[in-house]
Amino acid sequence: MRGKGVVVAVLLAVLSPGAVTAQPTAAPGVWWSEARPGDRIRVLFADPATGRLETITGHLVWESSHEMGVQAGAHGSVRTLSLASIRRLEVSKGRRSAPNPGRGATIGAMVGLAAGIPLGQWSAGMCGLGGDPCPQAVVEMAVLFAGLGAAIGALLGLTRTAERWESVGIGRANLVFLPGPRHGFGIGITVRF
Repeated sequence: MRGKGVVVAVLLAVLSPGAVTAQPTAAPGVWWSEARPGDRIRVLFADPATGRLETITGHLVWESSHEMGVQAGAHGSVRTLSLASIRRLEVSKGRRSAPNPGRGATIGAMVGLAAGIPLGQWSAGMCGLGGDPCPQAVVEMAVLFAGLGAAIGALLGLTRTAERWESVGIGRANLVFLPGPRHGFGIGITVRF
């Protein structure tokens, strides 16, 4: 009698909607995550050889109940990733305007300052040929080039675009049927937190 209760509990868990997300094997048109084949994705995963976290950006090619194939670049090879190693999965939602004139101005001012100081020193040396040295030339050139760099950087910062990424759900619970010894089978569930 106890065995029948376990079978009924397993059937209820399997048949109740939302109780378990069963991940099918690679069947055409059936995908366990919200990403679809051809989507541009970014995956954070633990490298099985080193254990370090790495990121790969590419296109989703295929997936099964325990792996996915990601092609980095237009003609790159397909890299197989274990679903157990995936920490985060994101799908690209296209490029969007992301203006940042303040950052562009800051970077431009730094570049301009770096160029203006040596030019100011050169200019001060040239000024001294006529008799009196011109130490203010260093400051004048540095300020002039920093201002020009900031203006150009701010304009470039206004035209900046960025790719928009959205985190998508990945299967957290798997119901698996395992072959057992002597023509039997077992049912297993794996849960990821």
